[in-house]
Amino acid sequence: IVLTLLAGIAATTWEARLANQRFNDVRGLSNAYLFEFHDAIKDLPGSMPARQLVVKRGIEYLDILASQRGGDTTLQRELARAYEKVGDVQGSPNFPSLGDHAGALATHRKALAILEPLALTDPRNAEIGVELSNSYWRIGELLQYAGDVKGSAAIDHKSVQFMEKLAAARPASRPVREALALAYTSLGSVTGNNEMPNLGDARGALDLFQKARDIREKLVAESPPVREPRMLLSEIYA
Repeated sequence: IVLTLLAGIAATTWEARLANQRFNDVRGLSNAYLFEFHDAIKDLPGSMPARQLVVKRGIEYLDILASQRGGDTTLQRELARAYEKVGDVQGSPNFPSLGDHAGALATHRKALAILEPLALTDPRNAEIGVELSNSYWRIGELLQYAGDVKGSAAIDHKSVQFMEKLAAARPASRPVREALALAYTSLGSVTGNNEMPNLGDARGALDLFQKARDIREKLVAESPPVREPRMLLSEIYA
């Protein structure tokens, strides 16, 4: 009986080790596709079909990983970041992309489906909260670009609500305050920025932009004389 039990334990351990190795192989391959191969070819003339294939295969690998991710928080966050990378390549409105905005939206929703439960489980975790807010921002931006201003406003409102609570719990965190300022800006944009599809509420938009301005002025005052915080503040003034 003892020998049988020992043999069973050894076999189970070996199978788990093999499964973990296969998992890491797929993980490494997906990262190579998304962060190495794609970036190496993205600026080459005529690379569009190859980039589309990279995205297609990358999503397949990520979906395999997502189905096997278990309860490893670090791995889940890594998966969410990878989905966001693919979504940006598929259809970011602000950067060169493949122009597949519907596909990008679907991919970003996969990242959100990973991050939301993590944030609900650990609502005071600043890093996870900022990642969740960035996921909301990407989806809201795509919805606004597609003309779904109500959908965009709804998800931006969720981002503002979550980040206000996190900022109250972590008032000293600079990344949290930056994410809250971005959430106010994004919601303000879809509320009443007349340069893009919006809800037509200019007064409501102004209130949100002023909240973002107050945060960014403090961030600029606290930071060394570097470019990015001042650029972000100047955008709010505009």
